[in-house]
Amino acid sequence: MRDGKLIFVIFVSILIALLLISFVNGFFHKDEPRLAPFNTSVTIGNRAPKIILTFNVTDFVSASGIVTPVPNSTVEANVSFIVEDANGGGDINLKGGRANYTFAGINRSSQTCFAPTTCPACPNPARQRNFTCSVLIQHYDVAAIRGWVVNVSVNDTSGARAENSTTNFTMASTTAFAIISDPPSVTWSSISIDINNQSANNNLSLKNIGNFPFISGSIRAFELNGSVTPTTQHIYPENFSVSSDYLTIPFPECDISGIHGNRLTFDVDVPILGLGLPRSTDTTIGLENATFCIYANLSTVNLDPTQTYSSISRDWRITLP
Repeated sequence: MRDGKLIFVIFVSILIALLLISFVNGFFHKDEPRLAPFNTSVTIGNRAPKIILTFNVTDFVSASGIVTPVPNSTVEANVSFIVEDANGGGDINLKGGRANYTFAGINRSSQTCFAPTTCPACPNPARQRNFTCSVLIQHYDVAAIRGWVVNVSVNDTSGARAENSTTNFTMASTTAFAIISDPPSVTWSSISIDINNQSANNNLSLKNIGNFPFISGSIRAFELNGSVTPTTQHIYPENFSVSSDYLTIPFPECDISGIHGNRLTFDVDVPILGLGLPRSTDTTIGLENATFCIYANLSTVNLDPTQTYSSISRDWRITLP
């Protein structure tokens, strides 16, 4: 019985303590809120455009993905690419397109880039625009199979930028040269028939007008015929010599040893020693000179001094392989 009363007293005491704690908390904290609601918001900013497709470069003459330089001139090489903007096609800066073609330190930038205000043929016309950029290729730009990298870029109206460099193209080889002497001829205005080694009055100046360097060349020569008696009066090529090795010895054109110069032979391609016609660059021009000499004494040829002798019936030919 006594144990039962003790348990009852303890139970009542605990209950009273809990009621007191609850009363005190409620009294001192009755004005403090149980919930504090607040607003949350997220603002979606501008999204940068994306270049989703770059087409092959074309010069409208060669096969797709190949550009062929034009000798001594330039050629337009165009590239098109599709731009997508999640903010809508109107967010794309239609004047913000650019294209650059690069190879081995050479950079060719677009002259013009154009995009219509709409693109009905695009996969997603509402978000996409089609740009076309035109780049000028120089005649001396280096030949390389799929070596030229195409970089295209565009900005949106907020200045966010998209860029892509995953496309390449082939620059074809163009072998071409021109005689730039004015006039394109070699002359001896006055010679003495009884002395040796008489150099021409002028050189034959050559210019590389392609993108391929030449490392050799040859001359095919024919007889010079008299202006009055062309069928009976001749000076044959065996009396002439040629060279381009003018940096080693004085008057190499009069050397017939085969070391610095060569003697010409009738209707035979004779090498022009020392000839090298480099490819031009943005800062250099590929030039070379061929120099000529009448090395022989013509006193035994029985020439008529009142006549002029020329190759008018068959011009001499220079060949660079």
